[in-house]
Amino acid sequence: MPIIMPMYHISGLTVIMLQGLLKGCKLVTFPKLTSALLVNLLHNFHTTVLCIAPPIAQMLLNNSYIKRSHFKKIKTIICGGAPLGKAQLSALCEKVGIDVIISQVYGMTEASPLTHIQTMRIKAGVKPGGVGLLLPSTEAKIILPESGKEVGSNEVGEIVLRGPQIMKGYYKNEMANQEVFMSGRWLKTGDLG
Repeated sequence: MPIIMPMYHISGLTVIMLQGLLKGCKLVTFPKLTSALLVNLLHNFHTTVLCIAPPIAQMLLNNSYIKRSHFKKIKTIICGGAPLGKAQLSALCEKVGIDVIISQVYGMTEASPLTHIQTMRIKAGVKPGGVGLLLPSTEAKIILPESGKEVGSNEVGEIVLRGPQIMKGYYKNEMANQEVFMSGRWLKTGDLG
């Protein structure tokens, strides 16, 4: 499993490195990812899961040397860190082929790191480009930041989260904890939804 996401980021550490070790995967690290290294990775390593961010997806799309045949061993591409746009997602699906599952994930370090996942195989009302469905035991709502009241359908507000993977708080920083948590242990993400 290639470690493309930085290991100092929680998703690079938990989703890729620790998960890979738990599953007995061979982990491959790179000092700096270049387009040439990416071609080498896809050609020479028998990776089945590729965890990337949108800039790496764009690198895959922009490299004319990378063909569909490079993805023959890959079963899943997981993309996080920022959303893939609909056009980028469509182009990536076209490049890798229909046998590769492309999943987008949403979360943050304070959520250890994931709260939502979306794949193209989920048909229950999930929109391409959206954050997907909540992970088990996770709750989310969208509120007005000024009042904390939930917004109505098709209204924009701040995403707040609650679940077992949400951090207990910032170490020895009660002021920051008071700013980031609402009553009921809801974590304010700062993200709009």
